[in-house]
Amino acid sequence: MRKFALLIISIFLFANISIAAEVGINYNANMVYNVTVEEVEVYNSTTGQWITVTNTPTTFNIASATSANTAIGNMVSNVVLPDGTYTQGRITVSNQFGIKACDNGGTNCTDNTQSLGGHTLATANAGSYAAASTVTTVINFSTVGYPACPATPICYAAGGAELVLTGNISFVVGPGSVPKTMSVSFDVDGVLKYEAGPPAEYITPGLPGVNVSIE
Repeated sequence: MRKFALLIISIFLFANISIAAEVGINYNANMVYNVTVEEVEVYNSTTGQWITVTNTPTTFNIASATSANTAIGNMVSNVVLPDGTYTQGRITVSNQFGIKACDNGGTNCTDNTQSLGGHTLATANAGSYAAASTVTTVINFSTVGYPACPATPICYAAGGAELVLTGNISFVVGPGSVPKTMSVSFDVDGVLKYEAGPPAEYITPGLPGVNVSIE
């Protein structure tokens, strides 16, 4: 078994699916979008086994590249993997997202929650970022178009409380292999959606793209 410094599989986190029609969001340093990764696995095609990299839930703020990269790195760095060829990665994401945001005018900001369509969404009644709260929203993944697991590349599990994402990776662990490092950049354009209502003003988590390279 070899030790690899891996920042792994964030490449598969999101699939650019909208929950609500997009209206402008005020993107600035005050915005928060917390995502919880519950498990990270990689597939060893040599042995035909899924290897658990970590199953310790870790929450990170995807709106902050520095914060997110640090959290991902701490989550899976210096993992020890058996020798073999790794061809797939799989992560499990929680359906609970912590968001703090305002509309483009900066006067409709997250302050509480309400139930709507089987989801728990953030109401947008606070008048400024200073008055806004980080609110936990809950999206039922089984109701937004995903198939049930074990479908790939994206499926829901635990009755819609988890999203499982599978994608291709490529690296080899064995004699002479060198540590791998993953570079992560987040596309936060469209990460959150503001809905003016009716029945109420609210902000929902969108699912942003992630650009990742393994070197």
